Formats: sequence, C-alpha cells, structure tokens
Amino acid sequence: MQHFLALSDKIPWIMAPAIVIAASVIITVLVVVNRLLAPASKAMLVAVMLALSAWAMVMRAF
Repeated sequence: MQHFLALSDKIPWIMAPAIVIAASVIITVLVVVNRLLAPASKAMLVAVMLALSAWAMVMRAF
C-alpha cells in the first residue's frame, strides 16, 4: 500500500482526473469483453488476471 501512496505523490494533480477517466475506461472495456466472451475464454481471461496479480505481489516483495 505504501508503494501506491508513494506513486500517487509523484502524479501531478492536473493529471489525476485523466488517470481516473482512463482507468474507468479500461475497467469498463474489460468488463464488457468479459461478458461477451464464451465461458472458456472467460476462464482464460480470469486466469491471466490472477497470474498477473500474483506476479505483481511477488515483485512487490523485491
């Protein structure tokens, strides 16, 4: 959590709304794609997201 706070201190305040809008668009696109795909593809997409999340947690330890 401290990494996110340190990262947020480096983002200029003028860019904060743009980052929130971009994150909202990315999340919306992922949700729409997830709902349109077949169940097997959904499972693959979730597996990739879990793998990336696990990798981020592993890298956070370094």
